[in-house]
Amino acid sequence: PLLATPRPGCEVGESSAAARRTGPTMAHEVDCSYVETRLRDTERRMRPP
Repeated sequence: PLLATPRPGCEVGESSAAARRTGPTMAHEVDCSYVETRLRDTERRMRPP
């Protein structure tokens, strides 16, 4: 429902922010994978047993 959208902010906001911050695209990849991991973690906690 709320977290159904994959990679929130990664496509546009984070890519430009990461590019401005560090330059290489690798930083953007790491950011997105980290965000996805956190999302999965949150979904696992919110999911009823």
